[in-house]
Amino acid sequence: MRKVSYANLVVLLLVATVLQTLIPAAYSEHLDYDPVANKCIVYPTGGDDTSNLQEAFDTVVAGGLGGEVQLLEGVYTISAPIVVVNFDGWFHGAGKEKTLLENEYTESWPRPDNEAGWTGFSYIFLFYQTNDVPKTLRFSDMSIKIHGCSVENIDFMNATMIQIFIVLGKVDGDSENLYESEINTVFERMHFEGEVVDAWHTYNMSPIFVSGEQLPNILFKPLSGTHIIDNCTGINAGGVIRYDTMTGHVIVTNNDFRNITFGLWPRNANMPKFGTYFICNNRFTNCRMMDAIMLTRIDNSIIKNNVIDGSLGGGISISGSDHNHIQGNNITNCDITGIRLDNSDNNVIFDNYVKGNGMDLVWDGYGDNLWMRNEFDTVSDTDIIDSNEAARRDLEEQLKEVDAEKESLQEELESASTVLSDLESELEEASTSMSSLEDELSSVHSDIDVLQDQVESLEDEVASRLTYTTSGIIAIIAAIIFGVIGFLAAKRT
Repeated sequence: MRKVSYANLVVLLLVATVLQTLIPAAYSEHLDYDPVANKCIVYPTGGDDTSNLQEAFDTVVAGGLGGEVQLLEGVYTISAPIVVVNFDGWFHGAGKEKTLLENEYTESWPRPDNEAGWTGFSYIFLFYQTNDVPKTLRFSDMSIKIHGCSVENIDFMNATMIQIFIVLGKVDGDSENLYESEINTVFERMHFEGEVVDAWHTYNMSPIFVSGEQLPNILFKPLSGTHIIDNCTGINAGGVIRYDTMTGHVIVTNNDFRNITFGLWPRNANMPKFGTYFICNNRFTNCRMMDAIMLTRIDNSIIKNNVIDGSLGGGISISGSDHNHIQGNNITNCDITGIRLDNSDNNVIFDNYVKGNGMDLVWDGYGDNLWMRNEFDTVSDTDIIDSNEAARRDLEEQLKEVDAEKESLQEELESASTVLSDLESELEEASTSMSSLEDELSSVHSDIDVLQDQVESLEDEVASRLTYTTSGIIAIIAAIIFGVIGFLAAKRT
């Protein structure tokens, strides 16, 4: 009996082992993991969820690429930064209005000393890479809200007191072994919300920071790939969207951020040029320190149909960037410039509505750019008009003169056409008269021929009569002579 019990026990252990591989393992009552799908579902605890979130990411990363961390509907509370290494997958909630991730109010947020040495900044989430495997990181359908949290010695470039960092790059301690990393990022249907801290740092968090540059204690290579931010919202945020050392394509569309330090600011440490940007249909309201959209060394990009309302800085500023299109933007109530270009060439700025700003359109005069159909004015004491705008106005005056000359020439052409028409009518009449004269001339020629025949006939008749008459006269004269001779001869006799 004892041997049979041992055998049954072995069988039960084997069955349990098999079931453990087939049935999702419950690490706790608030965390479920499916190893087949490499998916971890996190349930709200009603308390501190930091450890569950960290465990969920660590588990999915260990499961390989293409994982998923899902937050169900509810409120999740965190008390410390969450560091995720080599994550490839989807981190999402049940919706912006359904899933909320927030912290308990605290005077300061901890500045961690993690294994990567990332100690220069504070963050809620830090995602970073330690290998060259291309990855896609997707974040969606949740709200992140931060309370309190002041942090000392945050540099002005972040313009925030606490960061929600999404930092993506290749970490490597050897500068000679650095190379470009390919990472794709997607942020969609996310909401970010912070609080006012003080007049200098303004707000206590920044939503999105994607970086590949060299930062304190870590070497990051430039990032290629495609980076998308779509249909996200935010309020009371520092630097909303910041990209550093990007060589890929960035698409920022349909976002709405209010009460912010700045909207979009790509920065670059070492590269001569960034990748291309497509920034369309976004709204940036009440930028409290800096320009809403600031682009540096970016070519062949499109900034279109954005609404910028209110800024202590400017609306759109472009520096060292060529062949960009700035079209259809509505920029109002900025303290400084609505649109500013600095050392940039071959840009096209058209169909923008730029009014109510300190200086609406300003260009420093060193670029060859085309400004067309922009509706703008200035409310400053000095009316500042860029040289291109002055050239455009001169061109408009020249065009007006050309139009006037064109109208005059048109009138002359119409008059000449009338004269030509009259001449053609006269020519037709003259042709008709000429034809009639030709007919009359032909008739005259015919009459002349008849008269000539008559003359010739008369000449012949006259000649004939003259010959007859002459012969008669000669005969009479001869008769007279002979008569006289005969008379004389008779008389002598």
